[in-house]
Amino acid sequence: MTNRTGADSGSTRRRRRTARRVAAGALAVAAAAVWAAPGVAGAETGESPAAPAAAGQVSPPAIPVATEKASQVAALEKALHIGNQLATEDVEVQSEVGNLNANIEELLGNAYAEVWFDPWHARFDVGVAPATKADLPDLRALIAERGLQAVTQFVNVTSTHQELAAAESGWVARSGPLMAKSEAAVSIDAASNEVVVEVSEADSSGEAQSLVQATKSAPAAASGSGSVAVVSKAVPAAKLQVAPRACVFRAKSADYCDPPLVTGTEIYSPPVNGVFHICTAGFMAVSIEEAQYPDHYLLTAGHCFEGASGYQNGEWGSANHAEQGRGIGYLGYRFIGAQGDAAFINLDVNTSYWLDAHGDSWYPYVYTPGESWGGASGEYYPINIVGTNEPPNVQYQTPCHVGVATEVQCGVTTATNVSEGISYEAGTVVVGNLVQNTACAAPGDSGGPWIFNNYAMGLTVGGGANCGGSVFDDLHAIDHNLGMKVVGFAGTVE
Repeated sequence: MTNRTGADSGSTRRRRRTARRVAAGALAVAAAAVWAAPGVAGAETGESPAAPAAAGQVSPPAIPVATEKASQVAALEKALHIGNQLATEDVEVQSEVGNLNANIEELLGNAYAEVWFDPWHARFDVGVAPATKADLPDLRALIAERGLQAVTQFVNVTSTHQELAAAESGWVARSGPLMAKSEAAVSIDAASNEVVVEVSEADSSGEAQSLVQATKSAPAAASGSGSVAVVSKAVPAAKLQVAPRACVFRAKSADYCDPPLVTGTEIYSPPVNGVFHICTAGFMAVSIEEAQYPDHYLLTAGHCFEGASGYQNGEWGSANHAEQGRGIGYLGYRFIGAQGDAAFINLDVNTSYWLDAHGDSWYPYVYTPGESWGGASGEYYPINIVGTNEPPNVQYQTPCHVGVATEVQCGVTTATNVSEGISYEAGTVVVGNLVQNTACAAPGDSGGPWIFNNYAMGLTVGGGANCGGSVFDDLHAIDHNLGMKVVGFAGTVE
């Protein structure tokens, strides 16, 4: 069962950086558009935040590429136990491949048979199913056009992505009772061209044994037969115990920043009985029907709004560097289930404060604490969001995520198209459209952005105990299910 990482709910713990303690009752909205950050100085009087930075303010420097790559290399070394030289070569190959993954998927359509990185040979592998072979000349031409023949290998496989996904859906349904107890998970293993059913090794019930036996009795995959290979694996119970990563009133200092509101900073709910939910701001977005719905939106995790109705109906806020807060907007829509775990906030309040401080309606940066990537403590650096889910999430990629609890964490993607039971306040829910990664996520990180080589990839959902990996929503699925488009420097990207 995965633990959610989003809403950190704590009662009245105070932040280390707070200048003076404030009674919980004083943390309510002091005026219609003025918010008090959880436990911040100045909340008793409801004083407004300091004036926003002047338009045209110089942006912080971009993160040095070498520093980001060092974090990705370290993640590969730790997760796969490979040497520094090979891990460095892996990251270079991933960088060279860039958004080629998306081009291949677009070219092949229903004949697409997955792609993945081979970290043990510093190689980019492209699956070739029987249905793919008619397009092989065009596929080779695309690889050659990008000059990637030396690092690309074509691998014969049996099933296309479409066939794997259909089979996975069937096994998700069969595994439902066990997933509801966080004792099973189903995913696609691109490199082995299989659907993988994981069962807790601590479960000796008849249910678990029946599921394992069913996978062993499934028809063997054969070229052109339409059958999809399925395997079962017994895994430690902790691997399946994923919980949301929302939090309650973190004790560490907040990751706030001055206007404009940007991805990766802290957002928080109104207090309910003195308790705040704290999450991380996801990507800025607009509606796919922008002409009809021209508002600005902020993506985050759906479970951030769990619990009392006040978290769902009240105005959410954020704050500047002095921890003086203002409202940012209200929940527009959320979902938790087969579609994923996501939501959007309608940024319909204080937009002149949060969005236009630089004379810009949009500021598509992700801010990260500089110390996380080797910068000086307290500094923040922007990551330019130049596209959405290009490349798509693929096995053995090394994306990084930003959260107010763990700051910047890079990890290795171990599985895609994951469905598993996640333990929410109201009970365990089977959540789909997830990506499994080795990076740590902790309470407060929920809703935060996942990025790969400056591309937007997803939003944090949950993590295992003691930094035992994490799961995040696939951004393409989120955008589709919410009817949103993430905003990047090239405009809106779908």
